[in-house]
Amino acid sequence: MAGFTVSRLVALLTLATTTAGQITSTGATVKLGELSYFINPHQAGNVPRSSLNAISDIPSAFGFTPITVVATATNPSDLNAVLTNWTNIDDVFQAGFAQVVFLAGQESSNTQNLLGTNAVVAPLDVSDLPSGPYFVDSAGSAYRAYRLYDDFVGAFAESLLQQPDGTFETLSAKISSSATMSIGVPSRLYFTRTKEKPLAGVRIGVKDLFDLNGVKKSNGNRAWYHFYPEAEKTAPAIQNLIDAGAVIVGQQIPAQFAQGGTASADWIDYHAPFNP
Repeated sequence: MAGFTVSRLVALLTLATTTAGQITSTGATVKLGELSYFINPHQAGNVPRSSLNAISDIPSAFGFTPITVVATATNPSDLNAVLTNWTNIDDVFQAGFAQVVFLAGQESSNTQNLLGTNAVVAPLDVSDLPSGPYFVDSAGSAYRAYRLYDDFVGAFAESLLQQPDGTFETLSAKISSSATMSIGVPSRLYFTRTKEKPLAGVRIGVKDLFDLNGVKKSNGNRAWYHFYPEAEKTAPAIQNLIDAGAVIVGQQIPAQFAQGGTASADWIDYHAPFNP
């Protein structure tokens, strides 16, 4: 071991121990009422600490409490109408998030009956969060809510989570189902469509033929999936969709190598989606 000092050995052992013992959150699955949700592990922003006492009596899971952010100043008398409209236009938001509402322009906390719930309405002060439903921890860190759906027709090969840095990771959630994926979708309320982002908030499944940064693809063939590494760049056609505001929620199963036509006896790697 010439040239390999004790101090270097200790340093390497310490590094190995630190790396081996590192724990990383990949999100959490919870139920709010009758619906299942995935808590995105990437922090979306913060709720002011001065307003956190509003959540102290609200039930939580894994230290997360469901809340609603209304980032645009709204007349408190109109708040119930705003939230009612949200339940009509968004499939993620529901009354369970309205137990605590952080409202821009609110001067002090009070209680209101919102969506049939005796809710606390608290000041938002300054925040970097867009309107919508969130899960917040005791430190005020807020995380986006993703509603989980069962891919009951077996259309998806993998459920994906789009990360802030442009890469993708597996969306690590599973709800009760029969041999199918659980797909997570973010609230449409987080997104505002503009001329530059006409697809903002549109959820898209991508055929498993296109490169997605950080993701392995199969081309409909299991051997291909296991033989080749993750893509290091997202395909331009898909990146154009993302740049326009679209949210990629998973890879969908194609015919093997996109050959199309009628499936043969050799096409056994993946089933075609079932007709609903």
